[in-house]
Amino acid sequence: MDVELGFIVTTKRRFVEEETVRKLFEVHEATIEPLSLEQTKPSEYDLTVVADFGHGCISNALISWVCKEARFLAVNCQTNSANTGFNLITKYPRADFVVVDELEARLAMHDRQSPIEDVIRGLYSFGFRRIIVTLGSHGSVGYDETGFYREPSVAKNVVDTMGAGDAFFCITAPFAAAGASMRDLLRIGNAAGAIKCAVVGHRASVDRKSLLAYLAS
Repeated sequence: MDVELGFIVTTKRRFVEEETVRKLFEVHEATIEPLSLEQTKPSEYDLTVVADFGHGCISNALISWVCKEARFLAVNCQTNSANTGFNLITKYPRADFVVVDELEARLAMHDRQSPIEDVIRGLYSFGFRRIIVTLGSHGSVGYDETGFYREPSVAKNVVDTMGAGDAFFCITAPFAAAGASMRDLLRIGNAAGAIKCAVVGHRASVDRKSLLAYLAS
């Protein structure tokens, strides 16, 4: 099957202050490229992971196809300076596992003030089986058919938060597909995010050794 993707490929360049690694500004460069998925069958895999940054690469047709075909679908749908709030998780008709941050959850539900539990219940009604909302320095909260779970942040040395949510999502998605408990998903995800917060940019990855050491500490 040949499913057409969007045609916008975005390259981001961040300019940061050398000493503090604080972002000064960001430049986006978009190119137009014809892309497609050929002979790919999500139904043949135990897990399909979608990291949707809202840059135009993932089309509505692709979303519909993946949601229909994937055996276990994990989605992270980000709001960022490139999509200015127009990239919401609710554009997915289903997902087995969703990870978003608090702002992304609230934007999706058009709810700025309610307790985060009420926001998550609203997202759950869209057909997302397991939901985790990351809360930065306040840890994370998860919800599934067994109820709500909370875990505090375990970050010890924060030098750069860029990519912490991505680390949380990509590390926990396979565990979610394997049936890990929500409590374990929160603990593992918080540890992965904390490790990433201690790394400037993409100078190092969250690997198995560092994750196990962090969980044992």
